[in-house]
Amino acid sequence: MGELPGLAGLLREMRLPRSLRVRAMALTALVAIPMMLLLLLLSLYGDVPASSALHAAGEVAARGKAHELPGPWSTKAWRFGPPRIWRRILRRVQPIVHISARGPPSERCPHRGGRSHTSGAPHAHTSPTRTNMMSATAICLNGCPEASNSLLNPTPSTTRPKPYTKPRVGVPGELPGGAPRSVWRWDALVITRGQFDAVPEWLRFPDSCMHCIGTVKFKLLRGQLRVKGGPPPWASPEHWGPLVEQLLLVAHLYPDLPDIDLWCTWGMAAQQVLKCSHKQRWHPVLSWNICRDHPLAGFTLPTYSAWRASRSSAALDALHRCLEARYPHGRRTASAFWRGGTSDKGFNAELGWPITVENVFNVSRVQMVRLAAPFHPRIDAAVVDLHETNTNDEAAVRALLPRTSHKQPFEDFNRRAVVLDMDGNGWSDRFVQLAHFNSPILKQTSNATAFFEHLLAPGSAIETFSNDLSDFVGRSSSMLAELESDPARLQRQVRHRQLLAKSFLTTLAVTAALAYTLDIYAGLADWTVAEEPGYERVDPRLCCRWVGLPHQVVRRMHDVSAS
Repeated sequence: MGELPGLAGLLREMRLPRSLRVRAMALTALVAIPMMLLLLLLSLYGDVPASSALHAAGEVAARGKAHELPGPWSTKAWRFGPPRIWRRILRRVQPIVHISARGPPSERCPHRGGRSHTSGAPHAHTSPTRTNMMSATAICLNGCPEASNSLLNPTPSTTRPKPYTKPRVGVPGELPGGAPRSVWRWDALVITRGQFDAVPEWLRFPDSCMHCIGTVKFKLLRGQLRVKGGPPPWASPEHWGPLVEQLLLVAHLYPDLPDIDLWCTWGMAAQQVLKCSHKQRWHPVLSWNICRDHPLAGFTLPTYSAWRASRSSAALDALHRCLEARYPHGRRTASAFWRGGTSDKGFNAELGWPITVENVFNVSRVQMVRLAAPFHPRIDAAVVDLHETNTNDEAAVRALLPRTSHKQPFEDFNRRAVVLDMDGNGWSDRFVQLAHFNSPILKQTSNATAFFEHLLAPGSAIETFSNDLSDFVGRSSSMLAELESDPARLQRQVRHRQLLAKSFLTTLAVTAALAYTLDIYAGLADWTVAEEPGYERVDPRLCCRWVGLPHQVVRRMHDVSAS
């Protein structure tokens, strides 16, 4: 308080009474001390403690949407909204108040002008000259997934092999122990040219088009990706873009891949809906899910969600630490939680469509909600979206549902002790996000699987209940009771699942899984890949809008395209 003696001297020279001088000095101290503390907090904001494990240099992704933390510091506590200056102060102080850790300093939070990565919009690459030392402590009112998006794959140094720009030698093989890197099943061990040419343009039921799923033919020839006829007009950008990006990055990183002709399709209702119903021919296509109990189940393709949610290992570490800091064990609501729509592969395949007031209770997810309703809030399950209903019947169908709810951010699931997961049109596509969560998962037993879920052993990474829901209530109650009495086993299970996710859901790991599948597919084909009319080259400059990659790989791929 170096200014106070000067103030005291000034007051003394003014010959003010002693009582007035004391009051003036006290008032000055009351104003100055809080302001100095506030300035100290703001100055420390750029040096928020961070875990040394997360001290990695990387690009700053210009994406993420502000997400307020609950509690007394939330600006929502101001009924009519605080003044602008206080909003700015709260935004800066709030992350420090809520989350703390140890380690080296981090920079301020990145620009949040872009749209959220989960909103379905592609993000722009930012300047490669900026570095980011983001961690779980400096989340700047973003949700944990959005904050971890700011940690892209570390920029390669000049003394280390460049992880993206340097092509790999060879092709990824099986995992240690012989487990497939990406699940597939084709017991015939050969794909004939006749089977390949017999793949229809649309996979559909003979008597309906509820799930008319389009197929697209690709060719990887001399390291160039080509597509038959160009992008199909019905392909949605959020599905088509990630598919093309994966294939382009595989072609860039794995030049030793053999030439390949392949069919791809996408949609949770692709082959697994048709195949698990045993009503459709079995085709050699790559799809998001397969029905793995059939001898010609096919080949899995990482979903668009898996690709868009993939991050660097450092970013996933940041995500897990952020979730642990925000939602520690012992501070969650003691309930088993589920929110979702009325998708149902068995219903669609066997019982027909659309969902009406006569058949709505045959939908598996609705049956689960009905079973959970008497135990609410202990078992909290509710329908959010109605799928596959006629518009005229939607209100009547919704009125019959036992419980409905509004949409909630996936991150909020971490506030509950147990997260429930049910199949929809296949193994739920949300699982690539749930796998990172800090709550134990209770999953419906399923014969469908996406590319990496075969590695999740029940009792080791997840808990399961029967496919027919016969033990759903009992398993939910027993998990909640175990968490209240002795949570150590389930906490170890969470850590094991997060370790698997960190190993198999990074951008490089997802790319390696697809490269493995393509190598298997090419090895089973009994024909020689050659030039054919009707194919167009896929421009490498289409990569990479849907996933965060260092600027080096994007620039290299664009340079290759230009040359």
